[in-house]
Formats: sequence, structure tokens, C-alpha cells
Amino acid sequence: MSKVCIFGGSGTFGTAMTKKLLQTTNDEIVIYSRNEKMQFEHKQKIHSDRVKYIIGDIRDYQAVFNALEDVDYVLLASAMKHIDKCESNPDECRKTNIDGCINVINASIERCIKKVVFLSTDKATNPSTIYGCSKLFLEMYIQCIDNKNTEIIRTRY
Repeated sequence: MSKVCIFGGSGTFGTAMTKKLLQTTNDEIVIYSRNEKMQFEHKQKIHSDRVKYIIGDIRDYQAVFNALEDVDYVLLASAMKHIDKCESNPDECRKTNIDGCINVINASIERCIKKVVFLSTDKATNPSTIYGCSKLFLEMYIQCIDNKNTEIIRTRY
């Protein structure tokens, strides 16, 4: 049995992925997000003792590192996704979408996680917004990482 941590796991993608993993695997699933209300709602939809919840912010490296104890796989779906909020709060967008995701990637490498899957967006293609630029930056950053232990995959959702 493997252990999967979904960062941003209480969102739309995380909820769908949790359901799929519960149907197709025996994996233990950790939902990591900073939104207490969304975690509560997620738990109301998903009734399984294989799902654990951690309230935390990917901007906090130590919290991310601690959450990854004994984890085998990471799905990185955390992001500020609302374009208007990113445009009006570009520094907050950077802190979450770039710095926070780098925290997850670095902690995953340090913990020797087997595989990390980073979810990007079609808005990273010829980006014209802060959001799209932040996702493109991470795609390019991942491409440049040199590590031997953790496979890092980037995909557009």
C-alpha cells in the first residue's frame, strides 16, 4: 500500500482524484490544504478511513516537510487560480504559486518521494496573466531540476 499526498486536495481536482484513488487503489491519501471549510466539505463527500486531512500552507516549508513523512507520491494541485485575484495580488500569487510549489518540490526531494506530479494549466501557453506566468515559471523550473531520487512530472490540466 502506498501513501499519496494531494496538495490542494480539497479542491475540484483533489476531490475527483481522491474518489478515483479510493476506487482503484488501496492507497492511503493525505489531503493537504489551507482551507478548513473546503476540507470539512470534502470529508462530507468522502467517507473513508483511508483519507487523512492536514490543514497547512505550502508557503510553510517545515509544515510541508512534516506532512510528507512516509509519503510515496505527491500530487501538487495547490495554487491561487482566480486570475483577477492574482492580478490584484501579484505578490500573494508568487508566494503561493511559485514559492509554495518550490517548497513542495524541495521537501519532496529531501524526503526522497518517488514521484511528484505538478498540475499546470493551459494558461501557461503564451501567458498573458500573472497566473499563467507563475505556472509557466514552475514548468520551466521543474525542467531544470537536477535530482536523481524523485521523478517530477509536469502536466497541464
